[in-house]
Amino acid sequence: ASFEVEEFVPERRPARRGAAAPDAAQPRPGEARPSRPEGQRPRSASPRPVDSTQRSPAPQPRAAEAARRAASGPRAAEQAPRPADRQPRAASPKSRPTASATDRTATSADHPAGERPLRRPAPDSRETEYSRPRPQARPAAAPERAARANPLAALPEWARLGIVAVVLVALIGVVGTIITTSGTQQDRTVIRPLASGTDAPQPGDDAAQVVSAATADGTTGTSVPANPGAQANPTDAANPVPTDQNGAGTNAEATNAPANIPEGELRRVTIRMAGDVIIDTEMLEGSFDKNTERYDFSPYFELIGDTLSRSDYTMVNIEASLRRGKYGYSGYPQFTTPPVILQALKNKGCDMITMCNNHMLDGFCDGIVESVGYVNDARLDHIGGFVDEEDSQTPEIYTIGGIRVGFVTYTQVTNSVENHCDERYKFLVKYLKNAKFADDVAKARSAGAEVVVAVTHWGEEYKRAPESSTVSYAKQLVAAGADIIIGGHPHMVQPAEYLTATDSSGKTRTALCVYSLGNFVSQHVMKYTDSGIVFEFTIQENTDGSFSIVEPGYVPVFVWKWPLTGEDGRTRTSKDGKTIYDLRVMPIAPYMETPPQGMDADQYNRMRECWMETLEVMGNNSVLQVLSQ
Repeated sequence: ASFEVEEFVPERRPARRGAAAPDAAQPRPGEARPSRPEGQRPRSASPRPVDSTQRSPAPQPRAAEAARRAASGPRAAEQAPRPADRQPRAASPKSRPTASATDRTATSADHPAGERPLRRPAPDSRETEYSRPRPQARPAAAPERAARANPLAALPEWARLGIVAVVLVALIGVVGTIITTSGTQQDRTVIRPLASGTDAPQPGDDAAQVVSAATADGTTGTSVPANPGAQANPTDAANPVPTDQNGAGTNAEATNAPANIPEGELRRVTIRMAGDVIIDTEMLEGSFDKNTERYDFSPYFELIGDTLSRSDYTMVNIEASLRRGKYGYSGYPQFTTPPVILQALKNKGCDMITMCNNHMLDGFCDGIVESVGYVNDARLDHIGGFVDEEDSQTPEIYTIGGIRVGFVTYTQVTNSVENHCDERYKFLVKYLKNAKFADDVAKARSAGAEVVVAVTHWGEEYKRAPESSTVSYAKQLVAAGADIIIGGHPHMVQPAEYLTATDSSGKTRTALCVYSLGNFVSQHVMKYTDSGIVFEFTIQENTDGSFSIVEPGYVPVFVWKWPLTGEDGRTRTSKDGKTIYDLRVMPIAPYMETPPQGMDADQYNRMRECWMETLEVMGNNSVLQVLSQ
């Protein structure tokens, strides 16, 4: 009889007399011990299963088996295979024995005739070391690896806590700077190197030029546009259309006025407004005279005096508090500017300072009050700045050229500085988000304003087109009764357009909106921020007693910059290593063909680029006329 072997079990040969059976294979004399890669576990010595069709010798009784082995001699007894039922079962993988070297070399000669040797697994040199314990890592290896992966782990606890505290403070400072600033510092990294030469290239034939048109009385009026075929204004200057054709734009006094006012008695006034004045840290250092210990900003305006004084009335926006800080005056991010700049502007023709902007709280609430005092001391008018709640509720009306002009002012943000101010900021600052435009305009009309001008500080910085929210605010102001809207804050020139809206009574109103005048004086060098416009408009009285905004135009201006040098001939730098520049704000048109003395080629080319960029964004004079200066 025979039986099938279901699973192969390694055979253990009986030990010779007087010797114990080996538990594991031993290398032969002279044979090298098998090796394996360090740290690698030996593979399992699981044998291959025997084919189910293979037959094994029939089992013999124990007595007959012993007699057969005795008859065959000792050698045969040693080499005769044991029955399958007597072969030892394999132990668990943890203690499985491995085959001996003698077993691995057995051949068919070692088996009786007619018997087929059992199939054995391929020898695996790693089995000889299976039972050997794995080497343990050195105790110091874990700390060393941890130190390499995380250098902070090797530091004492107090040092790690100190580093974490420093990182947290730095992050808080960065976040605070982003929240409480306007982002003007980002332009510093793109300062264009100035050429050392002074030879300026000659303008090409395609350069846009303007020529001033002198009026009969000798004053300079609007100039010839660069695009002569473009219509400058949909309103005919010779026969102006009332701001509100339904009569809503006139106040009670104008309504009760004579039906036909003689043309010789019609009132008329021309007003100009410049963009943002931003005095940064490098400008403070460059304008400070160590000998006299005084600031002098007057050189900045040497070339712009004619432009500012050419109108009947001129307005300039200063983005700063005029209050001296604890550590002196400062630039970005909280601008505090010496009040001597007021006199420099006044000497060049400025009449009014607009104070409602995102930096008006840079000196906190006390800074607004002090700034208003400085403006009053300089004998300048101001709008957007108040000293108390009663002052903030009083309409701002000024008589300009015999016309009572009311102003409403708003800002979109104050860079979150209001969170560090006392409760007075709620009435010292007028925000767009909670403004009541119709009430403010109506209050100005009731107080005697014949024309209402809205001055707004809005929009996103460094954009050449208004956002939808800005346009929405503008239409609300038109519907509320504003006759003209002048905006700022983006530091780039934005276009102008006529807006039409319906007021609360259902009447249609139309008004001109200039979204952004750009920069007037600053050290910005980012493209489109080194230029701006001086906006001009005329308030014209009509024969029926109403008023119209006519002949709107603009003067493109450029900020010319060059590095200042010290007594040693080296370029001056600020405390933080930035180059200190001297500046001149200037009208572009008079210098298109011939640059001013001392202007290098790079700045001259950049000035001409600014001219074309400004005309492009303003729509090639489709709404406003280009003025020479």
